[in-house]
Amino acid sequence: MRAPTHIVFGIFSATSVFALFSASLHKDLTAVGAVVIGSLLPDIDSPKSTLGRMLPFASTAIERQWGHRTITHGLLMWMVLAVLLLPLCVWRKAVYGALLIGYLSHLLIDCATKSGVPLFYPHRAVCVIPGNGKYRVKTGSLAEQGVLIVLLLLLLLVFPISSIGGTWKALRYL
Repeated sequence: MRAPTHIVFGIFSATSVFALFSASLHKDLTAVGAVVIGSLLPDIDSPKSTLGRMLPFASTAIERQWGHRTITHGLLMWMVLAVLLLPLCVWRKAVYGALLIGYLSHLLIDCATKSGVPLFYPHRAVCVIPGNGKYRVKTGSLAEQGVLIVLLLLLLLVFPISSIGGTWKALRYL
């Protein structure tokens, strides 16, 4: 998937999770920024990606060492990131959670692409959703643009729930 799709899915995912726990993502711009960074971070392994173009020294080195969609697209790296950023959790829980949700959202939506993701890297098994390849999305295709539009519409549905104060407050409101 391309950067806009990753960003929108990351914001949708984080807004949904925050709303579930009666928190509002949109009130914390630092957390929104963390979601955006987290949703782009796994593609640091490609100099052609948005983040890779901003940090070419890092992306080139990572791609040369491991290749694209390997180490940075696994749950192991997500867990390492969670441990490394644990001090951030003490300081800003919302930013910590938003960054990790953004990162995980990237991995999950990449599972829906034709090539899938090695979620359990260094194991070579590739996670794909759905199992039938003809229903998976080719990166940069018209189908991806359709996915982006659907995600934007879903975000428009989730945003009011978040702004009310979460899922439970919205249900009480109804």
